Amino acid sequence: MKTCEISLLSFFIAAIICIIVVIYRKIKKQDDEYIPFGPFLVIASFVVMFAENGFVLKSFVSFCKMISGKIIGGL
Repeated sequence: MKTCEISLLSFFIAAIICIIVVIYRKIKKQDDEYIPFGPFLVIASFVVMFAENGFVLKSFVSFCKMISGKIIGGL
């Protein structure tokens, strides 16, 4: 179960950071380079290692419920 949490958290962290980096590079008109995924795996591993059991999955499910409630409530 820990590998599932590490994967989920690393993809979520990478998405947030990469969006910021891409926007910054577009503003500064820098050439696009690849963004390594390894650091995100390491960060997620440390977070999962020190968080309580199931914290990441519970947080992700509550985040999804909040977002879906706002989307469905806004229709």
